[in-house]
Amino acid sequence: AGFVERDNGPLRLWFDPRGNAIPESEKGYASGCDLSWGQGATPSCCAIADAQTGEKVLEYVTALDDGKPDIFAERVMALCRVFKSKAGNPTLLAWETLGPGNVFGKTVLELAYPNVYYHGTEADKDSMNRRKPGWNPTKQNRTDALGDYQAALRTRRYINRSTLALKEAETFVETDRGIQSSRGSSTSRSRLKVGIGDEQSGSRESHGDRVIMDALTFLALKDLGGGQMPVTHVEEKPPEEMVGTLAWRRKLHQLRDRDRIEAWG
Repeated sequence: AGFVERDNGPLRLWFDPRGNAIPESEKGYASGCDLSWGQGATPSCCAIADAQTGEKVLEYVTALDDGKPDIFAERVMALCRVFKSKAGNPTLLAWETLGPGNVFGKTVLELAYPNVYYHGTEADKDSMNRRKPGWNPTKQNRTDALGDYQAALRTRRYINRSTLALKEAETFVETDRGIQSSRGSSTSRSRLKVGIGDEQSGSRESHGDRVIMDALTFLALKDLGGGQMPVTHVEEKPPEEMVGTLAWRRKLHQLRDRDRIEAWG
């Protein structure tokens, strides 16, 4: 058992898997998932990141049969059990509950995965009856999650070395309907087309699924105590780049160039 290198495999790793050594993490690992029906049109996506360092260590993207939400849930849980905190806790798992996410979440709960992200964790720690497993993609929740993810990339509280994921993020813009893809449809979910197909995942179209995946990973990462702004002396700072502006896209290009390293798998 272990990770096996394969051309165009569904896994991309940002650590050396030889010897099956998983990097230790004091705070543990966080995972976010964006789901599809696994019919070849769009991919199901999962990321895992180290809450201690903010570094994404794994990306699992597939639109083939293993991308069907129930099968994908089983594969994701197996991966999440590999990445543990020093205390032995498996990866904290978050997912979007819309559409195929309902099937994914049902599978996760039926198989009793022990470390699940609950929506409202930050706001309602004392209101257990108001917390639901997974993440509900309302307009406000999407705006908040994507805005947090944008800020985390800029401040390097989330280190994303996936070129494909950063390319997808470049086309998200701020609109009067919230943060959406500039190439997407008018539906409530972002539909980010960045080319025809995705050789790695097997999807016929490449949408903004990796962006939601990473935003949810950072959301779960924060719940583990990661992704915090460092305490610094108050000083005059230039204004932040707005999502979707030319300055924001230039910043993403800089981040992608700075963090690009060869992935394993």
